[in-house]
Amino acid sequence: MYDFIAVDFEIANKNMNSACSIGIAAIKDCEIIKREYFLINPPTPEFDTKKTNIHGISYDMVKNEGSFADVWNNIKDYFEHSYLVVAHNAQFDMSVLRCCLDHYSIPLPDFNYINSINIIRRESDSSLSSYNLESSAAYFSIDIGTHHNALDDSIAVANILIQILKNHDITHLHDLCKHYQQYIHPFLKLNVNRTFYTKFQTKYTDSTIAMQELKSYATCIISDGEVDIQEITDLSEWISNHPDLAGYYPFDKISELCDSIFEDDIISDNEREQMLFLLNQFVNPMETNRHNCNIIFPDKIFVLSGDFTCGSKKEVGAKIIEKGGICKNDVTKKTDYLVVGGAGNENWKFGNYGAKVSKALEMQENGHHIVILKESDLIQCFE
Repeated sequence: MYDFIAVDFEIANKNMNSACSIGIAAIKDCEIIKREYFLINPPTPEFDTKKTNIHGISYDMVKNEGSFADVWNNIKDYFEHSYLVVAHNAQFDMSVLRCCLDHYSIPLPDFNYINSINIIRRESDSSLSSYNLESSAAYFSIDIGTHHNALDDSIAVANILIQILKNHDITHLHDLCKHYQQYIHPFLKLNVNRTFYTKFQTKYTDSTIAMQELKSYATCIISDGEVDIQEITDLSEWISNHPDLAGYYPFDKISELCDSIFEDDIISDNEREQMLFLLNQFVNPMETNRHNCNIIFPDKIFVLSGDFTCGSKKEVGAKIIEKGGICKNDVTKKTDYLVVGGAGNENWKFGNYGAKVSKALEMQENGHHIVILKESDLIQCFE
C-alpha cells in the first residue's frame, strides 16, 4: 500500500471527460517511490486553443495514444492500493476522473481523497494571497518543474505535503489530517462538475474573484453531502479574512449562520441543514430552485441567461412571446422568471451561472418573487 498518491489531470476542452494527460506520484514513508505519466486520447478531437496554450498538448500529440479506458487499466491499482488520494483543487481532478469513468462505463473505485489546498491553507496560517499551485510551491520553496505538466504538478503537490509532514515529524498523511482536523472525502460521494468554464475571457474585480474562491470552498465542503464543525471553523476563518465581501450575497448570510453556530460551539441538526442548503444554493442554484412545470406566460416578464441548447436566445424568446410572455434583458423587481440556458456561457462569473442568477438569488432573499428556471423546465411547457 502507498501512504498516498498525488494526482493531476489536464483536459482538452470544457468537458470534464476530456482528460488528455494524467500524472501520478506515489508516496511511501515520505518518499516518492513511483512516478507515472500518460497522454490520453479524449473522446473527441476538440482541443480548446487556450487550454493547449496552457498545458502544451494538442490533438496531434494524443491521437495515437490510448483512451482513458486503456490508461485506466495501467493506473487503477494506484487508487485501489493507496490509503489516500491527493489533488490540488481536488474538486477539479476528482470530477475529471469521475466523468472519464462514467463516459467509459467503468465501475467506480472506492477510495478517499483530500484537497491539498486545505492542508496548505492551515499550514500557512491563511497567509497566502492565492493558493494556486505556483504560489503554494513558492511558499514552501518547492521546485514546480514545468507547471501544467501533469507529472510535474503531481510531484510538486507530493513534495509540498512531504515537507509539511516532515515539519510536524509525521509520517502518514492520515495523521496530518487528524492534526489539522481535515475532513477526508469519499470519492463515491463526490458532487461532480461535468463542465469546466474558463475565466480567461473576462477580467474580474477582486471581489468577484474572492466570491469565486468562496464558491470553490463551498463546493469542497458539500462534496460529501455533509458539513462538520471543523469545516465551519475553516469557513468562518476564511470569512473573517474577507470583510470587504460584506453586502455580497450569500456572504452575509453565511457569516451570520457561522456566528450563530459559534455562540455555543455546537452545530445543531437544524444549523447543519441550514448551512448545507445555503452552500448548495450558492453552488447549484438551479437545482435548489427546481420548479414544477406550471409556468404562467401571459403578461409575465422573462429574462434569459446564457446560451440555450434548443436554439438561439432570440428563438427561445420568440416562443415565450408567442405564449403571451414578455422578454427583458435585465433582472429587476418586476421580473417573474429567470431562465438559465442549458449550454451555459464561458463568461459566467461563477462557472455554472452568472450575474443574473446571482442577482435573482439576492432578490429572492430580499422577498422578491423571482422563479429561477432551467432550460428543461421551460422546454416542457413548449411541448
